[in-house]
Order: sequence, then structure tokens, then C-alpha cells
Amino acid sequence: MKSKIRGRNYIILYDGEKYYSKVNKSKLDRSLKRVIEALEILNSEIEKRDDISELIMDEVFYDYGYDDYSYRIDRIRNALKDAQELKEQLETHDDEIPEPEEVILLEDIGFRHRPFDKRGYWTKLIENTADREVTEELWLSEKPIRRKRIIDYEKTEYGRSSTNIEYKNLTIGKRLMKVIENTLAKENGAPSP
Repeated sequence: MKSKIRGRNYIILYDGEKYYSKVNKSKLDRSLKRVIEALEILNSEIEKRDDISELIMDEVFYDYGYDDYSYRIDRIRNALKDAQELKEQLETHDDEIPEPEEVILLEDIGFRHRPFDKRGYWTKLIENTADREVTEELWLSEKPIRRKRIIDYEKTEYGRSSTNIEYKNLTIGKRLMKVIENTLAKENGAPSP
């Protein structure tokens, strides 16, 4: 875990996470102080190792599968130690925590994908009037294809009918390719490139 103080908050980046959490410093400090105080009281009571502490450990802190008294005492000691170390880390660390990169997906820029379509076909409606429909298409294959589909319509008694369909190939720039890579990574469950 990495942490640092920024204004009135702790910025915390958990191991293996991409995005940091922001936690109110005064609320966490107050809560952690109370937890440490409670664990210190508990620890001092069970360390007495008298009839009362043994009764409390046996009846209150019985851990199924672990009826060893020393093990239960160690768990409380470890919790106290971990809480104290967390408090110290939060107060003293000023770790470098990078701002997360914004991950943009095809959905974010207006493309739609039919969930049942396994071929990697994405569309974005650009224009839709009574006379014309313009759609941008993406085929996410090994080498993605981008094109514009233009359909001209004429009015009929039952609605409209296409009179002409035209396709224009479009290039895929660096930004769009990054968005495609992000989308493919998300679909495949892998981290974004």
C-alpha cells in the first residue's frame, strides 16, 4: 500500500490497484485512534493470563479450529501491531502516487456494440433523417477496419426505401487505435495497454 497526505485527505493506493482512494484524514485518524485504544485495552486484559482473561478468551474469542490460547492472543497482538503500523504509515509516508490514466472506450465516444454479435462489429450513428442515414462502422478484427456507410432513402407509402448504399473507407488514427485497444482489453478481461 502507498499513501500520502493531500489537503484534508489521505490518498491511498492499494497494492495491485490502478485507481487510488481518497479518505478523509480527520475521520480516519479518529477511527484508527479508537481502534488502537480498544486493542490496547483488550491486549492488556488478556495478557494477565488469569482465570478471567482465560474465560474471556475461551468464550468470547473462541476461533473454530484454533482452540490454542496462545494463537488467539497472537491474533489480537498482531491486530494491534498492524493498526499501529498503519497509523505510522499514514502519518509519515509521502509516496509517489500517479494520477490514473483516463481509459476511454468505444462506448465513451458514441459507438454501440450488439451484445450477441461476436464478430466485433461496432457502429456510431452520425446522421439519420428521412432522406439519409450515415453510420460509422468499426470491425475489430486482427487489423481493424473503419468505414462510413451512407444510405440514401426515398419516401414510400409504407415508410422509406433505400435507393443507394455507399461505403467509404476511413483511416484509424493513433487516438482511435488506443480506444480500440482499451475496448478489446476490457472485453478480454485484461488490463488496458
